[in-house]
Amino acid sequence: MINRLVILFLLLVGVSCAQKPKQEITTGSNGEASGNSNLEQVNFQMKEFQETVLSNGLRLILVPDQALPRVSIGVIVKTGSADDPVNKLGLASFASTMLENGTKNRSATKLADDFGQIASELGSIAGSDYTYVSSSSISTEKERLLELFADSLLNPAFEQKEINREKAQVLSGIEKRQDNPSHYADLLITKENFGTHPYGHSGSGELATVKSINRKDIQDFYAKYYSPQKSILYLTGAFDNAFVEKVKKTFSVWKGNSVATWASIPFKPTVSEGVKLFTKPELKQAQIRFAERGVKRTDPDYLALKLGNLILGGDFVSRLNLRVRDELGLTYSIHSDLDARMDFGSFDISTFSRNEKVGETIAETKKVLQQFTEKGVLPSELEAAKALLAGQFPAAIETTDKMVHNLLLLRIYGVSDDYLKKFISNLNAVTLEQVNKAIKDHIHPENFKIIVYADEAKVLEQLKTLGKVDVVRVSRKK
Repeated sequence: MINRLVILFLLLVGVSCAQKPKQEITTGSNGEASGNSNLEQVNFQMKEFQETVLSNGLRLILVPDQALPRVSIGVIVKTGSADDPVNKLGLASFASTMLENGTKNRSATKLADDFGQIASELGSIAGSDYTYVSSSSISTEKERLLELFADSLLNPAFEQKEINREKAQVLSGIEKRQDNPSHYADLLITKENFGTHPYGHSGSGELATVKSINRKDIQDFYAKYYSPQKSILYLTGAFDNAFVEKVKKTFSVWKGNSVATWASIPFKPTVSEGVKLFTKPELKQAQIRFAERGVKRTDPDYLALKLGNLILGGDFVSRLNLRVRDELGLTYSIHSDLDARMDFGSFDISTFSRNEKVGETIAETKKVLQQFTEKGVLPSELEAAKALLAGQFPAAIETTDKMVHNLLLLRIYGVSDDYLKKFISNLNAVTLEQVNKAIKDHIHPENFKIIVYADEAKVLEQLKTLGKVDVVRVSRKK
């Protein structure tokens, strides 16, 4: 199975492990950009890549790299849990996972064994806006890799016995959600923040909706949304032109509908009315989440907000961490996140605390957030945030796989490649005034929904001092 953290990496679209910035930046053959500012800059080049469109509408990105005897192949499909019917929540995730579970030519066991014979495996995962399927192997097995990957993507069997097995696993996971307090709190705040919008439901679905999913549902979803016109195929690593032609020939037979995904859905932010407490007896600590509506990935303020988020809570030396964790010792970890998506995203703050400190933790977090939006950031904070992003950036495109992952996401979200090509120069160009205006325009403390997942007996009286408290008792559903 693909590493489930890959979605988190993909959503970064240009940020990875920290690396010290040094000299001037240049880009590769797809265009040049340079940045000159008070930041020292990294001297690097984007790897050359080629892009073409097949006769059936499938886009193909090629990133050759002979440095290692390895080939990776994958596809990103513009469909995800946002396309789930309201009575079939979890369908997109179910369909993507079933690609790993047998084809019309190979049983699930045979498919897994064939991938294993070339030291490989198929990975698939559905996010809210897209589905990602990939595999890799040593270059001497690239012909076999292509055959297996194409069979998995183009000829899924959706056998009933495999559906039954997968459904049992999914239902078991849903039943156990409450046993992972951090994950469950994330699900609760997502639903609280987005409500009935498609982003508000869990990608894995709910007990009733998953139970209702049948083979025809999966077949219909695949037929409707898995199409070359909605997909981007990529190939990276040690390959030659002859192999590229085989890839093109293999996938030129892919047919499918060009159906559009769901349209933007109106979402009106509302003023938060206090704290919603989800209570379960004997929880050892309190999970705390804040969230409000965020921005689309295409929003012109995205980069300014990314810098603002680093300063507020996106880095170890952020304001939230320094105040709530270091100075007051209320938590071991607190962070904020800017999650920009197709329609819009969210701005989140996540932490936890000892039960006896939950009220103080929320109050102090609100103070930091209020000061952040009212007074903005300092010049020194902005320069430090720029230096951090500039230092992280080169690692995001230093390997062919990382670079192509970023290219795929830019295309899914309709963002120009200039985001990568001119990242440092655009970063340097962001002003203090732009960051502070973006913060005021998009971050509104009064609109943040706040949820707590904790034992009511241990935290309710503290929460009442903060205002209205709605209590929801959590029980395991059958």
